Amino acid sequence: KENTKISSANYFADLVVLSDGKILISGSLNADVRPNSYRFVTNLLCYDSTGKLDSSFIPGYGMTNESYNILVYDNSSIFLTGAFTTYQLNGRNGLVKIDNKGNIDSIFYTGYGFNGEGAYCIINQITPTNNNSYFIGGYFTRYKGFSNNFIIKILSDGQIDTSFISGTNLTSQVDDIIIQSDGKIIVLGFSTHFKYDTVSQIIRLMPSGEIDKSYKLIKRFRLKPDLIKITRDDALLVYVDHCILKLNNQGLIDSSFKICFSQDNEVYAIEIQEDYKILLSGSFSEINSNQVNNFSRLNEDGSIDNSFQTSGTDIGPSTILIQPDNKIVLGGFMN
Repeated sequence: KENTKISSANYFADLVVLSDGKILISGSLNADVRPNSYRFVTNLLCYDSTGKLDSSFIPGYGMTNESYNILVYDNSSIFLTGAFTTYQLNGRNGLVKIDNKGNIDSIFYTGYGFNGEGAYCIINQITPTNNNSYFIGGYFTRYKGFSNNFIIKILSDGQIDTSFISGTNLTSQVDDIIIQSDGKIIVLGFSTHFKYDTVSQIIRLMPSGEIDKSYKLIKRFRLKPDLIKITRDDALLVYVDHCILKLNNQGLIDSSFKICFSQDNEVYAIEIQEDYKILLSGSFSEINSNQVNNFSRLNEDGSIDNSFQTSGTDIGPSTILIQPDNKIVLGGFMN
């Protein structure tokens, strides 16, 4: 609606529904917004619950490059990550915190804090802790002049949290960070070593930043960050080689849980509901020999939830979003 003209060459990276029903969309978005005085916005849009552009949300010139993830810590604290270097022409390298009107939070200040090789820097993930601090993961080697390879913990004002020190131990970028109930940190990336230890694509760190050597995952998987979810027993559901596997709290494969798809099928999205049932969407016609159409729900043990009656979709949804009222939103190329 509102004649928002977006180039078909651009893409949406993330979509978040705020508690007041407003919708934030990030990505590579060059939008000519009319009839609001031909206002041109870049890489961030906000709509109200009816689908109209929210005129109270003013990102100005937005970001200089695409934005990736949106994290809403509460309805007025919104974090944006991506490959940008400025927001509203203010220096913010890969990470910015804004309010629900699009204004910069001046208390949370990173400035030009993140730097990578040859000034190349991307923030992939920000994960909040329960003590008002944040883990940041991505491709960077320094923050505010201090060497920190690909992961760092910062305080609510943007300063380094010195209780977590990983230094230069990781060898490649971090794609996702998951905090377990005991405070240990699951890190997904492409590092082959942590200090002197050979590691897999998934490693676990202690709250101090040292590697947890009790985590026994040895096999290297080709994993996608969006297709890894944590369960209530601190296990991980991972999609790899056309199967969903469960890794227990020690990093070992749980042989009692295995969801398999045919070789020409793919899973695009996994979400876990409050009741721990598992939503799956993608391009698949069966799950463990049960016929489905691109969208289904599983019980916590991996069996098909027969109480969830759906005829599926004609084309696989690429996104699943669970609203605060537990209704389910699917996004993709369905007809």
